[in-house]
Amino acid sequence: MAIPLSVVARLEAAAGEAVLYDALWDRGFCEDVLGVVARPRTVQGGAGELRGASGSRVRKTRRPEKGLAPTVTEGARGSTRVAYGNRFSLTFLRRVGEGVHPDVEVGRFLTERAAFPHALPVLGTIEYGRRGRPAATVAVLRGAGAAGTDGLRHALDHLGRFFESALVRRAAPPPAPPAGHGLLELAGRGLPAQAGERIGPFLADAQLMGRRTAEMGEDPASWSTEPPQF
Repeated sequence: MAIPLSVVARLEAAAGEAVLYDALWDRGFCEDVLGVVARPRTVQGGAGELRGASGSRVRKTRRPEKGLAPTVTEGARGSTRVAYGNRFSLTFLRRVGEGVHPDVEVGRFLTERAAFPHALPVLGTIEYGRRGRPAATVAVLRGAGAAGTDGLRHALDHLGRFFESALVRRAAPPPAPPAGHGLLELAGRGLPAQAGERIGPFLADAQLMGRRTAEMGEDPASWSTEPPQF
């Protein structure tokens, strides 16, 4: 029986009722599609083909699609993420276009050239190709990480809780900043105690995200030879 969240449509026919559901909720499908990447192969279709590709780190793993229970979660920007234990995650993109997807291009640069330790490594891809047309990235295989979200979603979650807290407390708003002062000057003064209390632990998270973003550009040598297309 299909999981309710996976159902796309319910069908009624003379033979009886049926459902059309998202194959990502089928364990067998998730294991097979990981195999397309891990042991790179091509799957032929009516109008095109799916092509798997991966590096030696994945290919050296014997039948990695077996024994790793897949778990489906919502990814960033409308994508769907399938986690395979604590080893791999396969993200299926919802906005597919011809050419290399920016997530792959940036991810490969951070993994292979910049060797940035705080980015999940890009280990492989699945592309859809048709004769005479550029291939389109369909899915991206990465090393597994503890994070099940991205910075934007994390910030929006905390922002929602912030507004909920403000509505419940109904406290008087903090005084407006003095006129005639720039944002950088005000930032140097630190947060008012009331604002820090309302923001909570996300303040430290925002500082960490800013620090990690700055660290990506700390090694100019990794950017100097053959600038990346992005």
